[in-house]
Amino acid sequence: MDKINNFIKLLLNKIFNVHRLLMGLILRCLSFMMKNKKKSLELYKYSLVKFQQLKKFVFDNFGVFALLVGGVILISPFIGYDEPWLYNVTCDEDVKCAGEWTGASTRSLIFALGAVGAIYGLILSARTLEKFSHQVETSEKNLFNDRLSRAVEALGHKKIAVRNSGLWLLHNLGNETPQNSDDRQIIVDILHGYIRDRAVMPSRDEDGNLLNALSSKERTDIKLAIKILFDHVPSDSRREYPLDRLDLRDLDLSEFDLQNVDMFNANLEGTFLISANLEGALFYKANLRNAYLWGAELKKADLSNAELQGGAFASSKLQDTNFQNSKLQGAFFNGVRLQGTNLQNAELQNVDLSYADLQGVKNMKQEQLNECVYSKNHQPKNLPAGLKLPSSRAFEYTEEKNKHGTHRRRIIESGEVLPFFPYPHLFQRI
Repeated sequence: MDKINNFIKLLLNKIFNVHRLLMGLILRCLSFMMKNKKKSLELYKYSLVKFQQLKKFVFDNFGVFALLVGGVILISPFIGYDEPWLYNVTCDEDVKCAGEWTGASTRSLIFALGAVGAIYGLILSARTLEKFSHQVETSEKNLFNDRLSRAVEALGHKKIAVRNSGLWLLHNLGNETPQNSDDRQIIVDILHGYIRDRAVMPSRDEDGNLLNALSSKERTDIKLAIKILFDHVPSDSRREYPLDRLDLRDLDLSEFDLQNVDMFNANLEGTFLISANLEGALFYKANLRNAYLWGAELKKADLSNAELQGGAFASSKLQDTNFQNSKLQGAFFNGVRLQGTNLQNAELQNVDLSYADLQGVKNMKQEQLNECVYSKNHQPKNLPAGLKLPSSRAFEYTEEKNKHGTHRRRIIESGEVLPFFPYPHLFQRI
């Protein structure tokens, strides 16, 4: 079929070339007759331009013209003079039927040509629509690239407000692009790269103090970038965008959706993760000292070998959470259910288990429980078989007032005073 099309196009091209030569000869004869070479030359150039336009139109719409010509050829045998079924006929018994062309024949021809013309119109409409769709797609792509360039330019600005505006522009672009499109992937990669560039772990001096560390107010753009990034990444794909070994200390990530996020060896000291979704998150060897995790979803989270001293886990959901080999000294587990939680070799000195539910806790030994503390009035319940609360680790509350307000202190039987309760307003019932 392709060979036939190519042959027909070649034949048409030869015909057009012959017509061009004939047209040149005719125009030269006319110019000789007109005896005005200037006007004849203008006429020749004008005619040549129109001829080339006609030639281009025919070749661009070759299929349509082939359909039109083919249609006429196919119906031509049925509209001949000797075919009586399309027009009125008169017959005699002794005379052979003879056809007579009437208005019905003309209407049939017009109908056939009209059908071919309708098909031609549909094909032209489809091509026009295709060209229009391509123009719209190109326009949208150019607009996306322009907005993306402005967003990336804003991310490199010195002022944090301008950087935040660039992040919000990326957020809006992400909302306007399909989930699995290349444009969405570009936005996600830019956000992830920005976080890793901005949250580099600062160096420490010989005493372990951070050098040239920025405050949390100077790093609000990191917080915003994290939220936008994981708002655009499905939970089952978040391990592909790790936040490992990053400086995320003191940031307020409360109520963030960080399910399945990889924060291996990250610095989250003093970070607010109140009511955050941390289900399945990886905190292996992470620094979560004095982190605020009350009300957080920590189901199946991995906090093994993590530093969790002074962490506030009150009312958090710890089902099947892994604390193996973690350091939990002074952590608060007030009102927490520890069902399925793995405490193998965890360091539990002064861990507050007031009002906690220990049913289903795994790998907890009596030696670990002996180091925990609890309120006399709100002892932990549902202890595993074979474990017993140490009466010497029960404490009572005392209140102390200072310029910051009223704080509670915990004094155990031996007279040891434990640090202030970090959130008395949340546990007035205790």
